[in-house]
Amino acid sequence: MLKSEEVLSIVNEAIQSLPFNRQPTSLYEPVRYVLSIGGKRMRPVLMLLAYNLFKDNPQSILNQACALETYHNYTLLHDDLMDNADLRRGHETVHKRWNANTAILSGDSMLVLAFQKMAQCPENKLKAVLDLFTETALEIGEGQLKAFEEQVKWSVETQLPLMIHCRKAQNEMVAIMRRYAHQLPGGVFHCFTGNQKEALELLSFPQFALGIGGVSTFKSSHLREDLPAVVPLNRIVLETDSPYMAPVPLRGQRNESSFIPHIINTLATSYGVTPDKVARITTETALRLFPLAKTSI
Repeated sequence: MLKSEEVLSIVNEAIQSLPFNRQPTSLYEPVRYVLSIGGKRMRPVLMLLAYNLFKDNPQSILNQACALETYHNYTLLHDDLMDNADLRRGHETVHKRWNANTAILSGDSMLVLAFQKMAQCPENKLKAVLDLFTETALEIGEGQLKAFEEQVKWSVETQLPLMIHCRKAQNEMVAIMRRYAHQLPGGVFHCFTGNQKEALELLSFPQFALGIGGVSTFKSSHLREDLPAVVPLNRIVLETDSPYMAPVPLRGQRNESSFIPHIINTLATSYGVTPDKVARITTETALRLFPLAKTSI
């Protein structure tokens, strides 16, 4: 049986050799770019390792493994655009390197290329493979709502804080949380980058705080104006989102907790208070939300 390092090498080689001979170049160059900037390749590696548990020729499904990685990167390309992210794996995102329209069109092409690769299987397996791939792709969206509600129930059952990272689904998230609002112990809306209206809606859950990180220091961020307008300082906790979203002036580096003073200084300026006050109040909030942490301080 192949080792995971060997499988990863096979996957990387296969992805690097994928042909993109179609035109126009402006459409396919971003596809080549986003697949070339690395990543853990976890999905295709696990796919080949699982196959190798039963058969000795995992290379026979290499096209399908590449399809899975192409589909995954298609979702990341669109995620980056929705989040207005500047970097992916330490490299410029497609919409920053090119533009938003290119990111959308190249992402759509990646979806089609993924299905094209997935369909390169024995004819007698084709319908089953495509049925499973299509159903799984649909369940990625559907399953997130089901999984989230289950996590909300666990938080209620265990009375442990709930950490939530919501991207472009606040209406759906809030609708689920409303059903359990009086039972939830509290938690954090991680990596908040929304506007004043969205902040007020989230703060209607009284035991929750907004997680604020490096994005607040970015030149394009509106958080420096929006947070003081509607968010009390004691409803904020500080975050890194490591290894991503390092604050200015350390953007592009691997994020870590030692960078948090840059966030503190930004919030202090925005709220018109001292950095010490920001540090004290946000720490008190974190200890209130995560009381078990008091035992280790």
